[in-house]
Amino acid sequence: MDASWRTLVDRLAPADEDARGAVDARSIAYPLGSGEGEERALAAGLKPMIRQLLSAGDLDRTRARWEARGFVTEVAPRIYGPTHGGWDDTPDASAIDPRRARRALFVAKDRAAIAEAVAADLDKTDDGDRALGALLGYPSCCVDAFVASGKQRKNADVFAAALARTSGGPSPRLNVLDMGVFHWIAWTPCSFRCEASLERANALAAIVAREHDGFARAIDAALSAHRLYLADDVQLSLRGAIVGGALTIDEVWPTARDRHPRATLDADAREATARLFTIVRRARALRVDDRALVLDEARVELPSRPLLATFGERQATHAA
Repeated sequence: MDASWRTLVDRLAPADEDARGAVDARSIAYPLGSGEGEERALAAGLKPMIRQLLSAGDLDRTRARWEARGFVTEVAPRIYGPTHGGWDDTPDASAIDPRRARRALFVAKDRAAIAEAVAADLDKTDDGDRALGALLGYPSCCVDAFVASGKQRKNADVFAAALARTSGGPSPRLNVLDMGVFHWIAWTPCSFRCEASLERANALAAIVAREHDGFARAIDAALSAHRLYLADDVQLSLRGAIVGGALTIDEVWPTARDRHPRATLDADAREATARLFTIVRRARALRVDDRALVLDEARVELPSRPLLATFGERQATHAA
C-alpha cells in the first residue's frame, strides 16, 4: 500500500464486517463492459477513433474482433506499466512486470489517421497530446484543459480543476470519477457542465437506452449521486441536501457497488473504502475542510485533499 493510504487505514477505526461486504457487493446488472460505451460510440459514428490500453493477452483477441467488423487497428510500440492516479510514470520497459505491461491499441476506419495517432501517442509533448485528443474526437476545450494540467498530472488534481471551472451543479452524465462504473464519456471534461461533452454523453445514452433501457436508467441513477473522492479506488456515493457547503447524509454506499462485477478493488483499496464507509455512514452530516473530513463535529485528517462533487444537485435527464 502507498504510505499515505497506510496512514489513512491506520488512522481509521477497523471496518465493520458488513462494510467490507458492501464494498464487494455489485448492485447493477451489466449487459456491457464498464468502458464499452466508447466502443458503442465508435460503432455508431459518434467518435472517429478509440484508444485502449490492453495486456498482451488481450491484444490479438481484441484486434481480431474489431477487424472482423471492418475496422482498422494498430498497436503502438510503447509499453506502459501501471499508472498512479492518472500519472503515467512508466519506467524503462525492461523494468515492467510483464504481467502488468500494457500497450495502446488504436481502432478506427481511417488507416492514415491511426498512423497519426500512434505517432502522437509516442510523441509525449503538449502538441502531441493535443493532436491525439483531436484524433480521438475529444472536445478541444477538454483537451486544452487536460494538457494545461501538466505532465505529472494526477486524476485528483484534474478532477479538482474541472470542478473549480464548473458553474452550477455538475452534470451527472459527465461523472467520470470512477471509470469502473459505466460512463457516458471517456475523457475528463474541462468542466462538469461542458456543453460539448454533455451533447456527446446524451447521444450515447440514447443509443444504449434503445437496447438496454433499464441499464441506462440504473447508470444515470448511480452517476447522479454526490461523490466523495479520496482516490480512484476509494470513493463513496451519497444522497442528501447540500446546505452551506455541508451535506446532510440521507444515504451512503461504496461507489464500488455500482461498478461492473469484474471491476474489483485490490486489498488495500477495499480496506480503505470499508473503513471510510464505516465512519461516514454513522454521521448525519459531512463537509470537506482542506485535507480533513468533518463528520458532524469530528475532524478526520486525511493524507490528501478529498473532493466532494455534488452531482446530486442536478438530476440526470434520461434520454429516450
